[in-house]
Amino acid sequence: MIRILFLLCFFITADALDLSAQERRRSYKTVRGKVKDHNDQPVKNAFIFIDMVKTDVRTNKKGEYKIRIAPVEKLISVYHEKHGYVNWEYGGEKKINFVYPEDSDPVTQEQMEDLGFDFQVPEKNWYAGFADVTDILDAKFTNVRVINDQIIVGLSGTNVVTGDTRPLILVNDVPTQVSQLDVIPTTEIHSIEVLDKASQTSAYGFRGVNGVIIIQLKSGETELEE
Repeated sequence: MIRILFLLCFFITADALDLSAQERRRSYKTVRGKVKDHNDQPVKNAFIFIDMVKTDVRTNKKGEYKIRIAPVEKLISVYHEKHGYVNWEYGGEKKINFVYPEDSDPVTQEQMEDLGFDFQVPEKNWYAGFADVTDILDAKFTNVRVINDQIIVGLSGTNVVTGDTRPLILVNDVPTQVSQLDVIPTTEIHSIEVLDKASQTSAYGFRGVNGVIIIQLKSGETELEE
């Protein structure tokens, strides 16, 4: 009887945690856009700040960025030492393009810090600011889409062997279900790698047809609930 009650409480708690994680993901907004100079040329390696705190998101060679923002966060800034910075008061937009004016001047990091911008966030392996692993995948990886708690890597279709679109997820080399990712504290993540090319996933056989997500924890061990 005690075991039955324990299991019942466990499943109720697990369901509550899952619903809470889903609510957090729904509350966050994904913002995409481009950063260009006054000549309409893409600005590469521009830093994205949220509420004057630097994230580890930079624009790619096409000037594109993708970031997640919480409802309480209201200011998005773009900074490039050559072009200076541009602010945008966030109002729920899904797409925001930044264009530097012609008279924009170079600004050093020291000058930005004097204005109150915080550069202390590490540029690599920073995940603590995200609610969960799914948030990280959706925000940091342009080759990952999260749709109704389903993770889709690249342009993968249905696996003809397994009959689904789920990628292979490895946490410290242990195959892991999507539903188990929510129990991983984001502060414990050391690195995440997403493989979506056949040349990268072929080593995993049919399991890797829909892509492979490799997560390494700082502890080197994982104790996920089945």
